[in-house]
Amino acid sequence: MLETEKHLQSLFEAGSLPHALLLAASDNDVVLAAAKKLAGFILHIANLEAHPDYVYVDSASVEDMRRILGVLSLAAFGSRVIIVNRAEDLTPQAVSSLLKKIEEPAQKNYFLLLTEHESKLMPTLRSRLMTFRFDSLPDRKFSEKAREFLSAKNLAERLNLAKEVDPREEDLRLFLKDIYEQEMQNLSQSSGLRLSAILRVFELLAANVSANRALAWLSVQWQN
Repeated sequence: MLETEKHLQSLFEAGSLPHALLLAASDNDVVLAAAKKLAGFILHIANLEAHPDYVYVDSASVEDMRRILGVLSLAAFGSRVIIVNRAEDLTPQAVSSLLKKIEEPAQKNYFLLLTEHESKLMPTLRSRLMTFRFDSLPDRKFSEKAREFLSAKNLAERLNLAKEVDPREEDLRLFLKDIYEQEMQNLSQSSGLRLSAILRVFELLAANVSANRALAWLSVQWQN
């Protein structure tokens, strides 16, 4: 099992798995197999096609989105997993429909969007997803602030760096994703707690906690 697969399963078991994920790899077969494995783990079933709360679309057209929205309007038996393959091909209309469900998710709905071309995703969609990569995809450079945060030598230095992060939503999300992805690439004994802390910051921001307070909390957690 790939290290990223293990981590995703651990997050689910801990109740910390984000409800909207972007799973990326340079080979569609790799990322699709990983997504189905995660879906089976969430739904506790080997034969996904036999589960009523498993939804899969391979060509995410407007019609496909309507089918997904129709399914999501029905009550689930437990958890529900929606896999959207080749998410880079989503039309603007399809993205708009999907975002409405991602931003106001029903309990225990998990959206797994897959891509081989991360840079082609619409920014409004990409900013709402937590990215997990299954191979090395040098799609963009990490921000300098994220690198400085991770290399800070003490709490005071990290707190000062956190204050310099632009609190605007898109920039803040990018900063958090950058430190998450860099930590994923350099796993250590502290990584589990640190990754969970980053996910917790997203929750704090969604609960209208100020960016400064949320990042200060993250800085303290990083030291533990």
